[in-house]
Amino acid sequence: MTDPDPLAFDIEDFLLYRLAMLSRRLSDALEAHYGPRHGLQRAQWRVLALIGTAPQCKASELVRRASLDAVAVHRAVGQLVERGLVLRRASPQDGRVKLLRLSAEGRRVLADTVPVALALEQRVLAALPAAEARALLRALRRLQRHEWLGDPLPA
Repeated sequence: MTDPDPLAFDIEDFLLYRLAMLSRRLSDALEAHYGPRHGLQRAQWRVLALIGTAPQCKASELVRRASLDAVAVHRAVGQLVERGLVLRRASPQDGRVKLLRLSAEGRRVLADTVPVALALEQRVLAALPAAEARALLRALRRLQRHEWLGDPLPA
């Protein structure tokens, strides 16, 4: 088997590029709502939404779940705490560990933004026939469960 010609590589038809571009466009569309309305940046909204799904979570859990680096998560958490959207307290089991939960204002912001996120998701899925939309969601779940995604690539 011969190596592919790197000059014949069409990045615009490359799966990873296409997923990244679609993700960026959808994230931009959602940020156009929560950014001006609530003064949130993308990482802040993602962290806020994740805390909303797992009250009393640790920042270390957010790093894994948000697919952001630790510095970005800790910065977003600090900004959300400073704005009063997230409450942080020491764990009763280990005072070094900080537990996070939404404040009443954080819950209000999430209640305002989640319906917009879900409407955007429905708009995306409605662009496909119902069977294809279900197949896409199944395929994404299956791919996300694979352990090999973080493995080093062959040289």
